[in-house]
Amino acid sequence: MHSHEIDSYLRNKNWKLKPNEYVNIINVNSCPELDHIAYNSQNNDYNVWTKNGYAWTIKIEC
Repeated sequence: MHSHEIDSYLRNKNWKLKPNEYVNIINVNSCPELDHIAYNSQNNDYNVWTKNGYAWTIKIEC
């Protein structure tokens, strides 16, 4: 997936993903544009950045 595709997908999901969706998105083989990911334990969410300027905060729903 490219960054613009991930952005559209996350917007449709209101930035809340199931664990398997999250794993599919952060797979570097499927999205080489990913730069880095940080877990925020205070808010229990993930911050994701890409090499081409996209950034998201994602919640994981169990």
